[in-house]
Amino acid sequence: MKVTSRSRVPLAAAAVCALWVAALGSARLAAEATAAPASPALLEQRSGFDLMGAAAMDEIAAKGSILALGSGGTPKLLPDYPGAEPIREALAREKPQVLVEALFFYPRPAPSGAKAQSAELAYIYGLMRDFSTLRGITYYSQTQKSMQTLYVEAYRVAGPKDLTRVEDPRAPEPGAIPAKERFYAFQQDQRFGKNVYRYDFTSYPDGFLVDTTNETQMNFLFFPIFKPEKLEMRLLLIPAKDGIVFYVESGAEVPGFLRGLVGESFQSRAAALFNWFRDRFKEPASP
Repeated sequence: MKVTSRSRVPLAAAAVCALWVAALGSARLAAEATAAPASPALLEQRSGFDLMGAAAMDEIAAKGSILALGSGGTPKLLPDYPGAEPIREALAREKPQVLVEALFFYPRPAPSGAKAQSAELAYIYGLMRDFSTLRGITYYSQTQKSMQTLYVEAYRVAGPKDLTRVEDPRAPEPGAIPAKERFYAFQQDQRFGKNVYRYDFTSYPDGFLVDTTNETQMNFLFFPIFKPEKLEMRLLLIPAKDGIVFYVESGAEVPGFLRGLVGESFQSRAAALFNWFRDRFKEPASP
């Protein structure tokens, strides 16, 4: 799969990812958070080679990304990282009929020192909670052989049943990323229509995991296809010494006649999400 983007970010620029901690004004804003344990410094960052392996690095260098298509509960591309274990355990339970993995790597110079690393991680985390900026992102459709808009509309809402639009939260201060946090967002896309999603963030000292679940019944090309909480997409983002590791896994139970189209849609979403992140990333301000 070739990653396509409307714009390019120089590789020399410091770089890339995140879909979504500021204190919320009231309970109806529907963001649930728990405070992260204090940590004086980040863990020593590993290289992309250590996290993904030599073969993966070579393939990404040649193709821009790696795809793995399959089914069941055995992922093939998970990075060697503590945050990968919840994904492995979830897939072992779920055993999805369609499983799509995508692995990307964004080269960038490593931040110098623990403060700079902490600032970058908080900046990336903040980017990933900017739900409204997903509106209008594009992907390359293999079926139509052209660029298509993925999300016609996207914004954060107060809760799974309360679709009052609320502002995206501000980026957290360095060292103040919550250990866990939950948000809800409304997204209207070309294939799955209008839906509400739950976003659960889990933070680690040097990265984070975003677990996305559908809260509403979803249709695909007019067919009812996913009942609530039956579509899972997980994103693992790890700032490494030499770049940013970006892993996306999507899995679901899918009727046989739609598996090919749904698998293609999962691939397109992974690429569009990575491109969105890459295009928005810029070097965070020095702490």
